[in-house]
Amino acid sequence: MATKIPKPYGLIFYPNPHLNLLERIIAIVLYLFDLGGFRKLGKAEIGTQKSQEQLTKVRNMIASSEKPLCKSSIQQWAALTKGNLVAESTGSIPFRRDILRSWGILNHEQEKASRGWLENIIDKAKPEEQGVKILVRFPASLLPPDVQKKGTVLDYSGCLGVDFQDIDLRTLAATSKVPVLVQFHGGGMVVGVTHDHLLVAETVDLINNAPENCDTKDLIVVSVDYRLAPEHPFPLGVMDALSAMEYLLGGNDKFRIHVSGNSAGANMSLVAGFEAFRKYPGKVASIQSQSPFVNPSSDSMSYYMNQKGFPNIGFLRWCWRAYLGLEPPSDNDDDATTDLENVLRKGSNYATWGEWKTQHPEPLHRLVNPALGIPPNMGPKNPKAPRIMIRYNRGDPLHNDGEMVVQSLAGTTAKFYEEDGMHVNVFRPTMGKYPQPYWKVWGEMVFGSKKLTIR
Repeated sequence: MATKIPKPYGLIFYPNPHLNLLERIIAIVLYLFDLGGFRKLGKAEIGTQKSQEQLTKVRNMIASSEKPLCKSSIQQWAALTKGNLVAESTGSIPFRRDILRSWGILNHEQEKASRGWLENIIDKAKPEEQGVKILVRFPASLLPPDVQKKGTVLDYSGCLGVDFQDIDLRTLAATSKVPVLVQFHGGGMVVGVTHDHLLVAETVDLINNAPENCDTKDLIVVSVDYRLAPEHPFPLGVMDALSAMEYLLGGNDKFRIHVSGNSAGANMSLVAGFEAFRKYPGKVASIQSQSPFVNPSSDSMSYYMNQKGFPNIGFLRWCWRAYLGLEPPSDNDDDATTDLENVLRKGSNYATWGEWKTQHPEPLHRLVNPALGIPPNMGPKNPKAPRIMIRYNRGDPLHNDGEMVVQSLAGTTAKFYEEDGMHVNVFRPTMGKYPQPYWKVWGEMVFGSKKLTIR
């Protein structure tokens, strides 16, 4: 019997039932007018001048639009702090070019087999000259008075800018006993900035939902400026993320950290959190992942049903090809056994992702899609296991990506929150009150634990 092929949601007729009226209007405008140029980028051939020019336009648009939105959220954060001021510092930390081997992700034989490919990517990036860039924000009241006096209020953010050399981030975290939250921005591994307004807005909501009896509502936020494809393909971004975790956790027995991210950043938060748990059991207190972008195949039912939604599915598939160096897809898949499979795989990365996996050692697969390699011993009986929260939306092309992560985490400490709405609930915070039970749970994860110090 032939498999019935459902009708995808439309813009006006057969509208997406998981979006409210305002979200449907926004989806129509974004799709028809290609605001931001994401659909145009998704059609460009990777590596061409046209592709690079369009990518630069998208990156510049994001960087400029994020600044005023981010500043508004920082002002809300500042209002919750002593002295009504948030400090900010940007610096560079060491890049660990051997981290895949030193963390035991690749064994000697696997590292040897991948050495030529890895060294070529690393050497082209010249990471030893750059290090890993991070942006750190926290209440200015945590600074010593002499450092506060040297700071200058920054126009773009409203934060008190201080020199990275004047703060010792790890000492500050250890002595202040304030939670440390490591954040990863979204953007499909190809665009995005550390001053992502959604991450700052989440910081504000997180603080607002801290338990009333917690020791502190201060928070140290470390945003990792991981390098982006196609100029810096996999695994450079992951290695940047792991280098940041090593910088915070290596040799540290004074504090634990929390990890968070949206979309592509949700992928990074899971990869970095899981690998850090493997390397440093008990030092990752929690992991929060919103709308995880994890499946390079991009051939799921939610891609098909939400194909005229946000984000544009052509752009999402382009991102995976840029990140992993995948070949362009074909319209038909020879391995499809049903008409439905063929429809879902049309224009997807199903075949080329399968080829990539056969060409690279298995441990690298989980660094691309963390659902493929959940660490053992993450059950609720293990006191060193991090608490995990996964949030995902039914009106999102990545809804099935979220389901994949949820299924992989069965039997662990994870809590799952599925709801209607667009990708990363991007517009709902502007629509007034709506159910957000996860804020209280996440607030307790970060602020409610009395085990901020390793014992």
